[in-house]
Amino acid sequence: FEPTSSPELDDILTTIRDRIIAIKLLNKEQRKIVKNPLQRAFLENEPQIVPIGDADYRLRPFNFGKDGVSRRKSLRKAIDLAKTDNDWRQIGKVMRGFYRAGDLLHPRHKMAFARRALWAGQLGLILNMLGAAKQTGTTLEEEEMRMLICLALRKHAADAEWDDEAVRTALKWSETVNWMMDFNVHGGQSKEVRRQVEGRPFMQALPVLFASRLAIILKENPSLAPAQSTTGVEESATEVDDVQGGATAGEEAEGEAEESQVDKSVPALLSAEEYTSIATGQGLGV
Repeated sequence: FEPTSSPELDDILTTIRDRIIAIKLLNKEQRKIVKNPLQRAFLENEPQIVPIGDADYRLRPFNFGKDGVSRRKSLRKAIDLAKTDNDWRQIGKVMRGFYRAGDLLHPRHKMAFARRALWAGQLGLILNMLGAAKQTGTTLEEEEMRMLICLALRKHAADAEWDDEAVRTALKWSETVNWMMDFNVHGGQSKEVRRQVEGRPFMQALPVLFASRLAIILKENPSLAPAQSTTGVEESATEVDDVQGGATAGEEAEGEAEESQVDKSVPALLSAEEYTSIATGQGLGV
């Protein structure tokens, strides 16, 4: 983690990393070492560093019956202390860690994080997490998440008094989240999710709202219309090996089928770089 605006928040994030996420990611032999009382002096005097993901972790004595901490309470404390964009980004890393360590959070706790983040103006963070759903576990399957995103996108435009750039941005990302609904990870193949989306089509209506507002703006101010250019999305689409990234050889067939399904509805406002970033599961880059 990068340093945050608060030493207390730094301590909480470190505790979550060391006493929840890292412990869950240790292999069987490493877990035996850290819980063995006979190894305590050895671990305290002779640093044992092991790689976990992209970071190095020092093995420390750990009593599984006493040293664990509450995931829910720790996350809530961190959220309460978040003040800056960077603070929220670091908590976003924690959310990725929870998911990578075995999807450790209850869905309602994930939703609580998304709700608080969006209330704090962290639309870009949540969009990024949605764009990397296979790495974050943050998806559009739940109607509340879809509603929260739609409200946040509308607020983005309204807070900017519906200026052309804000409306254009909101249009692009509203089209993008609709496009992502076709991804399996977001419930694209779920009959129940499709029934909900079609029965309450507020997601599909939002791009219409932004497009109409943008059309009015450009009619009144023709000079704001961008020059026509190609985005390269179609060319980029042919180079993407797997939609939402991270596919193993056993997932290739599913990835190819999903890619052919979603490419046809790629939002026109996406650049080639943005398309590739989303389609390979790297996030939205916002």
